[in-house]
Amino acid sequence: MSLAAVLEIAHSRWCIENQGFNDLANEWHFDHVFKHTEAAMVVFMLFIILGHSVFDAFYHCNLHPTLRACLRRHVVARMLQAAFYAPLAASVARSP
Repeated sequence: MSLAAVLEIAHSRWCIENQGFNDLANEWHFDHVFKHTEAAMVVFMLFIILGHSVFDAFYHCNLHPTLRACLRRHVVARMLQAAFYAPLAASVARSP
């Protein structure tokens, strides 16, 4: 493997990290620490990054390009959130 290929891989990794953290901070308002122990902060951040990565993979790999063109990620996230909470809302509405 050439030095140029290794540098390209390293730079692409930095781009992915920067894009991911910038996206979390600027678009998803990832700026609050809920627990203040070191282990809890690390675990929380890893769960947030995992969830963001899974959602991003779903958005880019499972949605048709024409649908992605007209629906921003925030709209899709709200639609998924509504789908997750719909059974809970229905059960609360049925309870006396």
